[in-house]
Amino acid sequence: MSSSSLPPFILIGTFILSLTACQQAQDPPASTAGASSAHGSQANAEEQAPHRLIGQWQGALEIDQQAVTKLFQDAGREDQLETALDAYRNMEMTMGFEEDGKMTMSIKIDKNESPEQGSGTWELIRDEGHLSIVKSMEEGSTEQEIEMAFKDPDHFQMLPKGPFRNAAVIKFSRIR
Repeated sequence: MSSSSLPPFILIGTFILSLTACQQAQDPPASTAGASSAHGSQANAEEQAPHRLIGQWQGALEIDQQAVTKLFQDAGREDQLETALDAYRNMEMTMGFEEDGKMTMSIKIDKNESPEQGSGTWELIRDEGHLSIVKSMEEGSTEQEIEMAFKDPDHFQMLPKGPFRNAAVIKFSRIR
């Protein structure tokens, strides 16, 4: 099969996969997760509030249509652009982060289809002001470091990695 005859959903799927491979943190130090309970008293560890990421989040993809159009043109896939843009506009995402390190994900591309579900684990590496860097291990993939920029306790965003880095952002709002 030639690359020009690939179904449009392949390119959409490739983009979705790149969303979960968010921005790689630069030269991160060794993990500090759990360091507070190892160096402090048990009372201090119990008094600490859960991390701001704990909870359920609804994600919305915001794209720069001009940048996405250029990416499709550069790839010779102008004929698939409208289908992809419709999918990006209709995409629904949820993520859940639990205190015990479990993580769940759901992505729904077509409103008439069931969402794709996934799970994995996460671990806090460090917080730097409004940024949280976590180690993410999704089912069937390699470990990654993800940078999340918090606007406030109920909103954060992530940038995709790769060619879509300057063309889109995923904005999450807390739902629980």
